[in-house]
Amino acid sequence: MISIELQNLKKFFFTVDGALNQTVIDGISLAIRPSESVAFMGPSGSGKSTLLNLIAGLEEPSDGQILLGGKNLTLLTAAQREKFRLSAIAYVFQFFHLLPTLTALENCCLVAIEQAEKPMKDIINEARALLSELGLEEAQNKMPAQLSGGMQARVALARALMSNPKVVLADEPTGNLDSVSGEQVLDVLFRKQRELGFTLLLVTHDELAANRAQRIVRLRDGKLQS
Repeated sequence: MISIELQNLKKFFFTVDGALNQTVIDGISLAIRPSESVAFMGPSGSGKSTLLNLIAGLEEPSDGQILLGGKNLTLLTAAQREKFRLSAIAYVFQFFHLLPTLTALENCCLVAIEQAEKPMKDIINEARALLSELGLEEAQNKMPAQLSGGMQARVALARALMSNPKVVLADEPTGNLDSVSGEQVLDVLFRKQRELGFTLLLVTHDELAANRAQRIVRLRDGKLQS
């Protein structure tokens, strides 16, 4: 597994004419140990989701450095960041982003197929086993529209885990779920984190969810509070 180090990280947004419009991340420095689970909390607009996007390489910082396992993401090209993300990082989104024309099983296999590291037969067998482990054995051939929100969240989580990630970024993964479904998803997420040892970064507004992590980091106005 890999460590994460943020060094004086900043992210600015500008107007069309180039004037500074907003400072979203304002000089964050933070070290996260390999296999550590960290929850990011803070009010809306505090920079939590932007911080995850920067760590994932989905956005470029305006200043500062991001090191994952000693690799400096800020020195990589967009293509290199995409290749590194595919090999090491899984992202679990609040709105799941399942492809509506694919079954739960097909959605689960997507990232592993893109990685092209295993034969298709092995990918399908692993996906079936993982979906069954997550209580989705009867849902494998259903389309996302036929699944409840909690089931869709577990399919999205299974898709992330199929990539054998070193880092999992979860942005409000229970934000659109009822309390029972949310608890089930968090149970699975933290259980798999303990079993597989990946580094977990969780963005949440829920104190109970955050308290499952080894450490809580609070943000306000793009800065670390604690």
